[in-house]
Amino acid sequence: MVVAAAALAAVASAGPLAPPPRAVAQAPAEAIEPYARIGQWPDRAADASGVLRDPVGLDIGPDDRVYVSDAGVGGVHVVLPGGQYLPPFGAGGPEHARLGAAGKLAVAQGDARVYVLDTGSNRVVAYDLDGGYLADWGGIDGAAIATGPDGRVYVADREHNRVQAFDRDGARLFAFGGLGTADGQFTLFTDLGVSPDGATIAVGDQNALRVQLFDLRVDGATFRTAYALNLPRYGAPDVGAPYLQCRAGVVQALGGDDVWVGDGTGACRLTPDGHVYTIASSMADGTICKQTLRLPRLRPDTDQYAAIAAFDPNEGPCYSARRGKDTRLPTTPAVVRMRDADFRVVESVALSSRGSRVDAGLVSPFLVSTPILGSVFVQDRTRYSRYFAPDGAALGTVALSTRQGAGTTERYRVERAESAETSDVIFGYYRKERLSRNAGDPTATPPTQPSPTPGPARGGGGATWVEDEHGVGRFRNVKVREFNEVVDVLEPVWTNPFGTMSPERALLRQSATDSLTIVDVAFNPAGGQVMALAFERMPSRRLERSRIAVLPADGTPRTTWWDLPDDAATTFKVNPYVDLGVGPDGRVYALNDYADVAEAFAADGRPLGHIPVAPDVRQIAGGPGGVLFGLREAGYVERYAFDGRVTARVDGRPTATSDPLTLTGIAADADGRVFVADALSSLVSVFAPAPPGGDVLPVPDDATCVVVGDKVVDPARLVLGDATTLTLMLRGACGIGEAPTDIVLVLLYHPPTFGGGADDPAAPIIRELRRLVARLDYRKHRVGVVAYYGDNVVEQPLTGDPAAILAAIQTLPRRWPGGCYAWGNAPVICQQVPRLERAMQTAQQQLASGGASRRVMLLYQPQYCNRTFEYVDGLCRGYPPAEAVAADIRAAGTQVVVFDGNRTGWRRFRILPERIPSGGTRLYAADAGPLASSDADVVLDFAQAQHRMVRYQVPEALATDLRLVDTLPGNMRLVAGSITAPGAAAGADVACRRPPAAGRPTSRPWPTSPTAGASPVASSSRSPKSRF
Repeated sequence: MVVAAAALAAVASAGPLAPPPRAVAQAPAEAIEPYARIGQWPDRAADASGVLRDPVGLDIGPDDRVYVSDAGVGGVHVVLPGGQYLPPFGAGGPEHARLGAAGKLAVAQGDARVYVLDTGSNRVVAYDLDGGYLADWGGIDGAAIATGPDGRVYVADREHNRVQAFDRDGARLFAFGGLGTADGQFTLFTDLGVSPDGATIAVGDQNALRVQLFDLRVDGATFRTAYALNLPRYGAPDVGAPYLQCRAGVVQALGGDDVWVGDGTGACRLTPDGHVYTIASSMADGTICKQTLRLPRLRPDTDQYAAIAAFDPNEGPCYSARRGKDTRLPTTPAVVRMRDADFRVVESVALSSRGSRVDAGLVSPFLVSTPILGSVFVQDRTRYSRYFAPDGAALGTVALSTRQGAGTTERYRVERAESAETSDVIFGYYRKERLSRNAGDPTATPPTQPSPTPGPARGGGGATWVEDEHGVGRFRNVKVREFNEVVDVLEPVWTNPFGTMSPERALLRQSATDSLTIVDVAFNPAGGQVMALAFERMPSRRLERSRIAVLPADGTPRTTWWDLPDDAATTFKVNPYVDLGVGPDGRVYALNDYADVAEAFAADGRPLGHIPVAPDVRQIAGGPGGVLFGLREAGYVERYAFDGRVTARVDGRPTATSDPLTLTGIAADADGRVFVADALSSLVSVFAPAPPGGDVLPVPDDATCVVVGDKVVDPARLVLGDATTLTLMLRGACGIGEAPTDIVLVLLYHPPTFGGGADDPAAPIIRELRRLVARLDYRKHRVGVVAYYGDNVVEQPLTGDPAAILAAIQTLPRRWPGGCYAWGNAPVICQQVPRLERAMQTAQQQLASGGASRRVMLLYQPQYCNRTFEYVDGLCRGYPPAEAVAADIRAAGTQVVVFDGNRTGWRRFRILPERIPSGGTRLYAADAGPLASSDADVVLDFAQAQHRMVRYQVPEALATDLRLVDTLPGNMRLVAGSITAPGAAAGADVACRRPPAAGRPTSRPWPTSPTAGASPVASSSRSPKSRF
């Protein structure tokens, strides 16, 4: 009897990744329960047919079909020449064909291909003209994409600030460019466009202030010319009409030195002899207005021209209600085909098949809850909240705004909704607003909240909606006829207004006024309660506190308040609580983002203690039996026992390549199912404990792997003299880890204060910086702080002590030059300007002395003025250049990250030594972007910043340097030379032993390897040996 044995070991890696220390308790490996994904819904393509939500790219096919990539629906619309919309492709289907995040696209007409940037998983996906998947290639963080007539594909690579050229199959041909502002270099990409003859390529960069042209060759590209669009002749932002300017947000090479730039906010045809403004200001009898036109696409060789625009059925000229423009009827997104290359004459308008007032299905969900068994409640970025069955079947929708027909002067608008007992009713945090002709709109929906509900945001004559009250209420859905449509609107059942006004309303007082911020809302059926997580600021009593408001679900006008532990790390209170969860048993949890615990309460308000969670947990959900689920920054969902032990873990991302940043909601029901919402893919993934004895492995702790062995014998039934092949295989799962990093924050000195924390202009900065550093794991990373203005100081050397970092942020010096003040929305005039370059040198000295293998310098809202971004000559006078310093720092191996978002109030302006005649030129214009290590390192919110500071990674191999051994039964012999190791790591030892004595054959199954095992010499795995 003979046997052929084969062994498969783990792939090779650079070396083992040692498991880092853990912040929370880890249950034994055998106690970590595996979870499996059991569902994912809804069908995005079916729901999004004909609905333009967030178009980001447009191109035209050879048969005149228009292709529109839509980040809002996660796919590509196809608009037929007759105006019909086909269901978007890439929004559903197999995982490899599905787009994690639809980015820009390009059509290769000669090859009949559509190339789409998937910005969620950093790849290019190729489809045929009907949307059939063809191929994809990864590792490309693309900002823009274009194709040439020869079939080559060009991608603007944000991670390396180069333009990369590929053939139609994804083979890399060449790259050109590099980080910088000189000719031939790139910073802050905007767009790409190849000329019809394929001889030149246009590259828009510098935040739309420059377009460069390059001559294309077979093996590369040569710089040809550039147009600096911040020169006065191309239109300063405060001169003339806002669209009389040239901006390179969209670019299209036309051949030679000619290029088209811009969209409805400012479009031009540029030539060496000058420029001509393009796009008519008003088209098709005022139904298409220039400023709404986006993503223009020119194909002069085929005489095809198209764009996205808003179709406005209201009578009157474009732009101004004062000139007689009616605004009562809603506009509709449309694909517009033009007759000419200057976009002056409309040929046809293809209205989206459903207007913005009609439900288009789930779009970018950001909240999910399951207080009622058998029902999953989801709120998304549309004007609706939704009920689903656990399997994804739609149960009902509830609108988020009351009726807003013509003549309406009052409305209710729900910002944070929550499930109720039936699918036509919701609880929610609301604002009651009235139409006013004498005030601004302090209650405009911020970008992180649901989009405004239907109907005009402004009434005739410039009236705006102004808040009268805010509170918690119960609402039901009703159907009414508005604007000749039957639509769902909201109707209040009961409302309970708060006695303290909202921060937005308090802002109108222009003084220290009491305010109440609502962070989250939850329904507790076990206690018959509606709960609101609130932060109250009361300057009149020098009091600031975090509390939970508890209201009876039946509408009884009685509010009980549960106190939460205060934040004591700052001289003025900061709300550390970011999420509210309720379990099926009625327990209530409030997540303290700074202390890394969840405070627990019984349904009657009795404190039960707190549950330790991982430092990067950003949302929580109560589960059955008193367990708590936490959603982590890396995309994990962890289940915690009440003592903080991790008892289960699963990767909550909708696909293996999805960005964990876009996971936005988590809920758990009484049956133990976990629901995770992803805003980018508009999907809800459903997980449940895996059946015992199955193939699903538990996800191990950070940066570790668990490994098991499998054996296959083929054929399995033998007669005497037959041969069989024995295959030993290793499989396993690895946890995502964080590469240990030294991080130095470079911060402007806090501005002078004007009497107390309530009016402190540094307060918003301190709050955001605390959030930025709160989710770092200080067992793995060290953080330092360097502060600057004219001079600089190491406020905190590198440390792993979070309390020291929080104290340093709070107590930054207030060493601004005399006579310089920051207040409200006013620009700052100082005779002395900040010296960022010196602070960067000091920060690099700290990092160089730290000895860490990975170093990150974060420039937080830097005050810097770059001459490249000047609109007026001399605007940046006094600012020493920092580009050379940044280049030296990057060359030394430090990653430079520029946090350039959330600029509000005085931080929106450059600090300048004198007043500039044109006020708008004082606005900060991304000047520090070129200092970053790449375009990908210019971030706009603290979550993006956290993911650049921390590098999440999975071990490259399950194990390395394996010794794989099997023992054959005594009545079998090994065929000489038959051992192969097709997947073995370099240096793996694969052997087969025989026992000294042979056994007698029997009719029962014979054990083929009673002692087979894999022993890792060096490994990330938790187990020292894997059995088969």
